[in-house]
Amino acid sequence: MQKIYMNKNNSFLLICDINSSTLESVISQWNDYVERKNQLEQWMESVDQKIEHPLQPQPGLKEKFVLLDHLQSILSEAEDHTRALHRLIVKSRELYEKTEDESFKDTAQEELKTQFNDIMTVAKVR
Repeated sequence: MQKIYMNKNNSFLLICDINSSTLESVISQWNDYVERKNQLEQWMESVDQKIEHPLQPQPGLKEKFVLLDHLQSILSEAEDHTRALHRLIVKSRELYEKTEDESFKDTAQEELKTQFNDIMTVAKVR
């Protein structure tokens, strides 16, 4: 009888260890998500500041090429961040399935996608 009790007790401890490990994993994923989201939002804010001002006509060909290079680098950087946005959205869906936290719902991610798409549109138009 004691052996059975010990096995049950060990099983309970094993279940607790598994749950603790799962919880730690979710917390780690949550923190990683928050950090990556903050980085993306900071990048979007910096790009928004770069492109919000109207373009000034450039007098010479050299100045026009410098401006074109600058705008192309912003667009290239934005395209690189498209992958980061996609990974963030995938991670938010995974976290929503695990936590059912409202901050990970699709509707919460739409605002981030809309802001990102607005920046992409302005960068492409310029």
